[in-house]
Amino acid sequence: MADVEPQRIVEQWSALTPGDLGLKAGFYPAVEGGPVTFRPIVGWVSVTRHDRAAMTTTNLLIAVVVADVAVLMPATMLEGYLGTFPKQMTPAEAWRFSKQWRKANAGPNAQALVPTQAPGKA
Repeated sequence: MADVEPQRIVEQWSALTPGDLGLKAGFYPAVEGGPVTFRPIVGWVSVTRHDRAAMTTTNLLIAVVVADVAVLMPATMLEGYLGTFPKQMTPAEAWRFSKQWRKANAGPNAQALVPTQAPGKA
């Protein structure tokens, strides 16, 4: 019997917490130069990711949306996920903000999250 290597990264997912916090999920344009598209957020899950080798823990709050196949999916797992934006933000504003956010903060793989004044008061 071969030795089984222990799993390096372990994730713990919470149950779905309903509500959108006044936000919507944005996705990259399907066509170059097209508008950002949005999906309504139906809830949130928190994820705690433990990296045993690096001895680190990361906590995430991920928006959940309805996918094209009518199932609930974490927005981050859908193609073209851009980030979360206030409901009143236009596609052009979302695109502009996300480009500025990526350039200033974390490069091309970071999701944009528009700061809000208070939960649900975007």
